[in-house]
Amino acid sequence: MVGWLCPSILSVQVENVKAIIEVEIQVPIANQRLFLNGRALSNASHLNQAGVGEGDLLLLQTIESGSRPQRSGGGDPNLAMNPDGSAANPLALQRHLRQDQNLMRRLLEVQSSL
Repeated sequence: MVGWLCPSILSVQVENVKAIIEVEIQVPIANQRLFLNGRALSNASHLNQAGVGEGDLLLLQTIESGSRPQRSGGGDPNLAMNPDGSAANPLALQRHLRQDQNLMRRLLEVQSSL
């Protein structure tokens, strides 16, 4: 899952962002990992202290109760994530993302350099 950040949230602790995510998608904080450029963000750090800037994209990885990474796209093994938050199959992930017109529109709005 990819999300977009607005400037006002950058001073918030990562754990509080995860609390918002928990309310929105019903995934407990303990089952969430947020990544910036392949690096996991610590719950205790603030987004701006972790190097997150306006317009940056974060990757949310959800972990099932058994500590296995949850796969998106209906369980497609080609969309699995590595423990560091990178795509196990980057080409399959790119194809999947390109097929989602709404997501592509939002990505281009936030990251026009894409």
